[in-house]
Amino acid sequence: MIKKFIISLLAISVAGSAASYEPETHRLISRNAAEQSFLSNQTTFGRLGLVGSFAGGNGLLFSNSASAPMTVQNLIGFGSVWEDNLSKFQATRHFFNPRNGQGLTGTLLGMDLSGDPSPYWAVDGGTSDTDPRSGQAYSYKRAKDYLYNALTKEGSSCAA
Repeated sequence: MIKKFIISLLAISVAGSAASYEPETHRLISRNAAEQSFLSNQTTFGRLGLVGSFAGGNGLLFSNSASAPMTVQNLIGFGSVWEDNLSKFQATRHFFNPRNGQGLTGTLLGMDLSGDPSPYWAVDGGTSDTDPRSGQAYSYKRAKDYLYNALTKEGSSCAA
């Protein structure tokens, strides 16, 4: 009887934990985190040259990758789901241990689940272009490189 109870309790706890990795949960967490950040501050929007508000007041909408207009808050949520669906390894990039600076470490059923720490993944883009879990095309570093090249490379429509 106790054995069945423990197994049932374990099954319930695993199912509840698994829901936290669902894209819809990630969308809600991302939207709420952005709402708590400096992005939701009207002054920040003004400093960025944006008219309107974080939640979309005054018609401030941006197109997502499917060309659907969205508020900044909803666009962040959309992006988290879109990003989650890029590869089967994507969830390994969402972890950061502030005590040691590492990302997710470990294995499950013989599969390596180790990933770059999430801040590194977002800013630098991963450890290797040959590792299928790396190659972050949308990192901050790559965005800066893209802008620099667009403004300076010969043949670019922006270059002087």
